[in-house]
Amino acid sequence: MTSSGTSSSSRATNAAPRPGGTGSLAGRAVSRIGYGAMQLERLRSDRAAAVDLVRRAVDRGVDHLDTAQFYGDGFVNEVIREALRPTDDVVVVSKVGADSDPGGPLPLRPAQRPEELRASVEDNLKSLGTDRIAVVNLRRLDTGPGLRAEGDQAVDLDDQLAELT
Repeated sequence: MTSSGTSSSSRATNAAPRPGGTGSLAGRAVSRIGYGAMQLERLRSDRAAAVDLVRRAVDRGVDHLDTAQFYGDGFVNEVIREALRPTDDVVVVSKVGADSDPGGPLPLRPAQRPEELRASVEDNLKSLGTDRIAVVNLRRLDTGPGLRAEGDQAVDLDDQLAELT
């Protein structure tokens, strides 16, 4: 991946037509259909198969991936890093706002404080092997069953966004 959060060549744009037509993401024309990488964790016992799956998706025209450091406690980002080096011009979108909690009652715990958001961005950069991520989404965990920000986890949205910019 390059410093723009993408990798370096253009095999994806020269291969199959872009699935679903095109749309805009991070100022770039991309396929309307991307790859959500969360389920790559299911291939933890076969890393080579996980890497191959990402490469096959890109070979078939997928040119943007959605991931997060908390998917598989970093495993998914590591697979993406391995699969995309030094190949395709792929936009990587990640998210922050949660941390893995493998031993907890739920697989994620809220990480919504400004310093946690900054640390999550840094963890994503490191595990993806890049110095820039094209898009970082804020995953709000204060809605939904069983995941609710409480106490010092409840931070104003403006404060969270200020930490990301």
